[in-house]
Amino acid sequence: MSNDSVVIRSVWESNFRAEMNIVKQRAMSDHPFVSLTTRLLLCRERIPAGKAWGNPDINYIGLRVTVNGFKDVVQVGLALCDKLGRLPLCKETGKPCVWEFNLKPLEAEPDVTKEERFLKKFCSNVSAEQLRSEGIHPARFAADLRDCGLLMRRKISWVVFKGGLDFMALMRSWETQGAEGLTLEYAEFFRLLAFYFPLFYDMAAVLGFHPVYDNGTIDVTARSINVWRECEPVEGAASDSLLALRMFMRMKMMKKGCELLEKKAKVLFGVTSEQEAKAVPTFHMAPF
Repeated sequence: MSNDSVVIRSVWESNFRAEMNIVKQRAMSDHPFVSLTTRLLLCRERIPAGKAWGNPDINYIGLRVTVNGFKDVVQVGLALCDKLGRLPLCKETGKPCVWEFNLKPLEAEPDVTKEERFLKKFCSNVSAEQLRSEGIHPARFAADLRDCGLLMRRKISWVVFKGGLDFMALMRSWETQGAEGLTLEYAEFFRLLAFYFPLFYDMAAVLGFHPVYDNGTIDVTARSINVWRECEPVEGAASDSLLALRMFMRMKMMKKGCELLEKKAKVLFGVTSEQEAKAVPTFHMAPF
């Protein structure tokens, strides 16, 4: 699907290998900024949901409960760019593109009605039936992402928005789980986060939220720095990934914004300790 500017490359089991190879090649050569967004089936909120940083310990417990409760990652959006903010170009159309990976749900007894309502609101033009029949097996996606060479590399800069949910959902696929699911303690989570994603920028932590005009969502925060969505449909993970990437590049092209990015690197909104996070003011709270 596309509008006049950016194409969303929809990835299924049938074209997964070819598309993942393209992503790897582009990221490893000249597009080292990679924005990531996940969709967990039936999970409607990021954590923390609002604009307050909240208690990191409570937020972390909320993340773990959410990831263990909503087990199916059904969509992963990836958007890449080079140091000037240019996206890769599609070979077929010559237009800039982003990727949307569609994963197979593994729930044995699904509530299809609930799933369809969720997918209509939060995912782009996919159905529960299509995901189950054509989706990428999540174990295959996780293994390929882990082994493709993008992780565990400081040369790759990851971009997220309230990214605790995204990171933990992927870690669940790579780490041993007990009967209660992923049971990582707070310190172990950050150790593994630094291992898999050595350099990341959480745009919610970088920008912060205006105390009056913001509502804690990615769209309102993006508009506060004059960044707008470029892809259609807007409901999917790829559109969110591109929006977060454009926010990152907008900041990177500003002198003060670039300085702030470096100071806020590896700070995870609502999960990093508030004392560490407040050591450097967010963009909306900084005196410039």
